[in-house]
Amino acid sequence: MISPDFIIVGAPKCGTTALVSYLSQHPDIYMPKTEVKYYNYNYDNGIMWYSDHFESGYINGEKTASYFYNTEALLRIKKDNPDCKLILLLRNPIDRAYSYYWMARYAMREDYLLKTFDEVLDLETKEVLEYGLYVKYLKNLYKIFSKDQIKIVLFEDYIKNPVKEINNVFSFLNVKPYNALHTLTRLGGSKHITNTNIEKEIYNITCKFKEMKQNNNKKWVDYRNERNWLRTKYTEQGYELMKTKSYIRLHKFYNDDINELERLLNINLKEKWNWYNEDSSS
Repeated sequence: MISPDFIIVGAPKCGTTALVSYLSQHPDIYMPKTEVKYYNYNYDNGIMWYSDHFESGYINGEKTASYFYNTEALLRIKKDNPDCKLILLLRNPIDRAYSYYWMARYAMREDYLLKTFDEVLDLETKEVLEYGLYVKYLKNLYKIFSKDQIKIVLFEDYIKNPVKEINNVFSFLNVKPYNALHTLTRLGGSKHITNTNIEKEIYNITCKFKEMKQNNNKKWVDYRNERNWLRTKYTEQGYELMKTKSYIRLHKFYNDDINELERLLNINLKEKWNWYNEDSSS
């Protein structure tokens, strides 16, 4: 039976997928290409099912970015694999929230469809707002695992110098440096549909083919292909700039948490995240 030597536990929209791409380039490391989600959604499948996702003879790891927010999942990791190393990526929570919004909207999630960012903020969607309040989740993580088992990586640091930061992770994992990394031209990044009418049409087609597939109607493939064609034709990389009022709103929402997070990590996050002080913003 093979257990992972390390797990990337979060956070979503903080560069976790890109980190998998970087770490997997090391000849001594093996990672599944997709999230296993064993400790939150697939635990009933059993430990042997989980073990089948890894390869012998390697330093094995996996990434499930939602573990960070799931106490039950973290306790299961602690019980099954108490010496496992954990990697946690953090990002300016305002940027993370905005990136999550565009990802969810592009994925045709109904609660985001055709809604502006401010409308989603008004709904106080947990994945957008609360998941950027890192302190309570980090304190919870520290209660379950010792700090020397956890490597904190700032998204902004490894955007600026990926080879240096990834080699710091390699050192944490006790594998040799690897300077032949193929640097990614872009780290993830959300997409958007350029036409709102097409966006609605794509959503309706998506609902249709999912219903047909569930009912074993073989023609669902035609609808899926049509959906994919429309998405390809009307998709652009990136997204529009956040409105100033939205930024100010989120800055006020996260400011106290950032202050406490700085003390908890002993890192000048305001400098790294271009975070202005509330008392000097007037």
